[in-house]
Amino acid sequence: MEKNYFGSITQRVKTKLFLKFLLLLISTSTFSQTTLISPTADGGFENGNTLASNGWTAVNASVDSWNVGNVPGVGAGTRCAFVSSTGGTTWQYSQTSSVIHLYKEIAVPANEPKIAISFRWKVGGEGTAANDWDNMKAFLVPSSYNPVSGVPIPPNYQIGTLYKLSSTNWSTANISMAVVPGMSYRLVFSWKSDILDVVNPPAAIDQVSMISNPPRNFTSVASGNWNLAATWDINAVPTNADNAIISTGTTVTLNTNNLAINDLTVNGTLNYATAAATFAVKGNLLVNTGGNLDAFAGTTGKSLVVSRNFTNNGNVDLSKGTAVNNILTFDGSIPQTVGGTGTFTNNLIRNLTINNSSSGIITWNFNDLRVGGNLTFTKGKVALGNNTLTLGTGVAAGTGNNAIGALIYTSGGFISGTFSRWWANTATGTALTSGNLPTAALGRYPFINSAGINRAAYVQRVTPTVGGQIACKYVDASTTSVSTISDAGYVLDSRYDGNWAFSTPGTVPTSATYNVALIGQNAYLTSNGNNRIVRETAPIEGTHLNGTNLPLAQRTGLTLVQLTQAPLYMGIAFADTPNSSIASGNWNNAAIWSKGNVPNCTEIVSIAPNHTISVNAAGNVCKGLTISLGGKLSVSGGDLIVGCTDNNNSLNVLGVLEVTAGTLNVNGNIATSFGSVFSQSGGNINVDGNSGNTATSVPNGTRIINIIPEEPESLNWTGGMLTIVDPHASTIANDVLRIDGTFDGSVNVTSDHTIRFGDGVSTQSGGNATNGFRVNCWATITGLPFGNVIVEGPEGTNRYLTSTYPVPVNGNLTINNGAECRISTVYLNGNVTVNSGGILTSTTGFFFANARFVNESTVAFGPSLNLQQLNNNGIIRNLAVSPTANFTNMVFNNGSSAGVTVNAPISLSGTLTLTEGKINTSNTNLLTVGTATAAGDIAGGSATAYINGPLARTFGSGRTAAGTYSNVTIYPVGKDGSYLPLYVDPSTSGGALQIKGEAFTVNSGTFPSNVSSLSNNRWEAVLIAGNANLVNANVRITDASIAANSKMLKSATANGEYAVFSPVSIVSAGTLTTYYPIMASDYTGYFSHGQIICTGTVAAPTGTPVQDFLTGQTVANFIVNGSDIIWYDAETGGNILSLSTLLVSGVTYYASQTINGCESSTRLSVTAGILLGIDDFDTIDFKYYPNPVSNTLNLVASETINSVEIYNLLGQRVFSKKVGTMQEQLDFSQLPKGTYILKATIGSLMKNVKIVKN
Repeated sequence: MEKNYFGSITQRVKTKLFLKFLLLLISTSTFSQTTLISPTADGGFENGNTLASNGWTAVNASVDSWNVGNVPGVGAGTRCAFVSSTGGTTWQYSQTSSVIHLYKEIAVPANEPKIAISFRWKVGGEGTAANDWDNMKAFLVPSSYNPVSGVPIPPNYQIGTLYKLSSTNWSTANISMAVVPGMSYRLVFSWKSDILDVVNPPAAIDQVSMISNPPRNFTSVASGNWNLAATWDINAVPTNADNAIISTGTTVTLNTNNLAINDLTVNGTLNYATAAATFAVKGNLLVNTGGNLDAFAGTTGKSLVVSRNFTNNGNVDLSKGTAVNNILTFDGSIPQTVGGTGTFTNNLIRNLTINNSSSGIITWNFNDLRVGGNLTFTKGKVALGNNTLTLGTGVAAGTGNNAIGALIYTSGGFISGTFSRWWANTATGTALTSGNLPTAALGRYPFINSAGINRAAYVQRVTPTVGGQIACKYVDASTTSVSTISDAGYVLDSRYDGNWAFSTPGTVPTSATYNVALIGQNAYLTSNGNNRIVRETAPIEGTHLNGTNLPLAQRTGLTLVQLTQAPLYMGIAFADTPNSSIASGNWNNAAIWSKGNVPNCTEIVSIAPNHTISVNAAGNVCKGLTISLGGKLSVSGGDLIVGCTDNNNSLNVLGVLEVTAGTLNVNGNIATSFGSVFSQSGGNINVDGNSGNTATSVPNGTRIINIIPEEPESLNWTGGMLTIVDPHASTIANDVLRIDGTFDGSVNVTSDHTIRFGDGVSTQSGGNATNGFRVNCWATITGLPFGNVIVEGPEGTNRYLTSTYPVPVNGNLTINNGAECRISTVYLNGNVTVNSGGILTSTTGFFFANARFVNESTVAFGPSLNLQQLNNNGIIRNLAVSPTANFTNMVFNNGSSAGVTVNAPISLSGTLTLTEGKINTSNTNLLTVGTATAAGDIAGGSATAYINGPLARTFGSGRTAAGTYSNVTIYPVGKDGSYLPLYVDPSTSGGALQIKGEAFTVNSGTFPSNVSSLSNNRWEAVLIAGNANLVNANVRITDASIAANSKMLKSATANGEYAVFSPVSIVSAGTLTTYYPIMASDYTGYFSHGQIICTGTVAAPTGTPVQDFLTGQTVANFIVNGSDIIWYDAETGGNILSLSTLLVSGVTYYASQTINGCESSTRLSVTAGILLGIDDFDTIDFKYYPNPVSNTLNLVASETINSVEIYNLLGQRVFSKKVGTMQEQLDFSQLPKGTYILKATIGSLMKNVKIVKN
């Protein structure tokens, strides 16, 4: 047999080559990836010295901007991107409210949903980890999203975290995520700052990398837990961007919470463990024939999130659980399809949430499914087609198998098909009332058209007795038809072609009658609520109920048969249609209006979508005005009056209202809707909803101005004046201005805009005695600050300005003659001026600060950068009735070099808080803290927060000096950049005392020969009221220049001689403190400090080395001969002891004396001897009165008084007498005011008592 060795070798080589090629294919297929942004090229900003040359686009503000360069230092290479307020020359940002963006557009390849993003960053910024103040964020948005300067990107696009508070070294961020492949996106870096604190540096980024990968495909090869590698064929655990297949015959258990996958195919069984509450499928979910998806663990339901298509050809069990678990959520960002040939256990989805953010629809191909618990519409359009979806499973409340279910509605809805809902036996639904648009979820059938416009229907049951199902099928249309239907003499000219058909597909409910409402927003234009519900060609039974011009049509008194007999339509007569714009143009051009004439005072006007109507001439009028969504009214000159007669006319803003100049007068109310824009940069807007008659005024429950922003840029008040002429006419509490909604961020209101309450002419009374002009500036998440606020007179009934909550004012607050502001708390970034005849009632707090809304209940503060002033020629009071001071509390937080100037005398009954800035006062414009009955308090005080001038404090009667140097005794004063706080701690008797404190940095006083130098700094703490009530006072001065041999000096006048005095002062780091109080007779109030010249040696004081004492006595009770005694705990060195130091038997105390400011070099040792019992003395009926004493002190005892001695607090004996009787009178008239120790000896007993001399 011939052997072909060559052929075999060739074949083996071919085989090896084929295997290598196959392996290469597998390797290439498995590990292929696409670099979308290179960290060493465009992502490292190395392709050029501009952003554009690297493929990046900046959306900058007027000051701050994104730049390319190396100013911050680079992460790698030669360039990075960074924020700068100087065009790239420095790495710093400005103190402006700014949001700027830097983005790069990328296209994700088809079948590569796995995205890995990394970048290096350095950011300073402001706030704690959670504060969204000054920081950088990263976003991944669709390519259709256009970032706008000043506008934050919605948080649902955010990736990563808040990048801030780490600017020294480069940090690296790594983000992995799954996206929809085959689409284009924009990677955006946004820098956000506010107008408060600047904490440089801003953001810098470098080495941006973005890589896309195809998903890896995982197939289960064994039953087991999801995150166990052995469960899968690759012996690894799939990420949220991979695909997975649950193979036939295997059961995979989701054993931890928040697991996710890209595409998922279930051929076997997927179930949940107890720990797994939610599982997300970011791509497509396919349950094949024979496959099972069991969303429960025991009886506990579990939640499932699907972001793309959901196909069920097997069985899915979503029937278990309660209203808070087992939620099926569709949260796609692209259109989704739900369908298949499979089943749902019990034909039931426990809870269903629609939250699709795309402009497309969710196509729903399942029929007769039920939602047993909550049906939640957050956003998204669902096309049911010819299918029915039922809310509820029975007539009972709850989420069981006999439950009515609940609709939770925010936006979105069904664009086609039939929606059926169960009604409980006595459920009535939402009450329908004349002229009001129903918005609640009860009884709502949430239909919309394909553009997302409201097409909801409402059913209200009157006197219901039996529950059941009522279904509604909506058929959309975009047209109207000519009609001649007569509804009790009201002849329709136009009928909307969309229709609503009601039916009872199951258990038939029973109710006396039924009311129905149909909403056809923008289906046609109407000037009022006279819309009629009819059948296709005939009227319907029941009674017309007035609707709104949305339009809303309502009918009452129908039987169930009448309700369900035929589809329902809505229409209107031509006479009730508005004069509508048919093109853009000037208001006074008849050719642009549907009725062929310029609108007059009897006509309701509607500005149609995509039309801009301009007002730039005088004499324009209408009865009422609606700016449709997509429409715009631009007032740039001239004037427009909405409502020529009465004050109950409406300007409804669904589109854009823009006033740049001219005048807009609204005799009624302005109501903006979600999605509208309200801008004023100039001109005047005057709104008056009060005619003096409630019948012709804005009705109860309607705000004079109601604002519902969709986002921060929906409200822009940057100039001009907005005047609310009169308070609400209703006697019920109503707001004249209210902001609503759940928008994030800060609306654009600047200090160039002015809002005015009252016009200086009208005195029309407000209806409610408590509220007057009431405003509510707090929305659900954030709020509305004002620019400038003017409160106008003349005086009238119930015309004061009030607020539900505190109000931030970015500009000035002015209160004119006859006006009153009663806002309890104001945050002011400008000046406050109360003119003659004006009243400011501030019962809680007045803040000189720059405030911003943080959330629905919190305001954050930063320093105002403006020179601020407080001017008062009227009345400022802390209470409307029986005020005790001007303000209750004041807070100063000012970052300007000039600070806040107080141009009027101001008093506080509560707390003065100094956070930042200097407060300029004067002897004429004195700031006083405390009243005769309320001591007042001071918080803060520092080198950057002080009183630049005099400050007065009131000390109440009966106060005792206790050596307290804290907020209750501080004078946080300074002068021209030097912070020199002063403390005064007085004793008072007979009434309150006021002391005015001030620091000076120039000293023209003189000093005696034993003082070598006198400080330029001096202090005044002079008595200005209640002088006779001073008993004594401790004093402390603070100055960094105080040295170890410094002493406090005192003068009789500001320019007199400053000399040492008694009591001696104790030096500590930067302070000098009197060792004990200055007696009233010696108190002058002028202090400084200097260096003392000491010559020779001062001897130690003398006294008995062992002295007995009584319980409760202190070192002040020792009898020592000397001047200005200071007590220590050691013979040398040691610590100074307070005069209140209690004596302890056997302990030795050490006393020095000071003469002419020079302290003895040695100390007297005094040991506390025997603790004398006082029980025996107390058995003697010993009395002394009056105490305090002015002239004569009476002594009475039940036994003979041997002798008495009187000592001052220096330990000096000032009086002694042998008595020998049981009664004695002592003359105190010649003693100075102060505190004394009286020592009485009776037999062998001795007692010391404290006597106060007035």
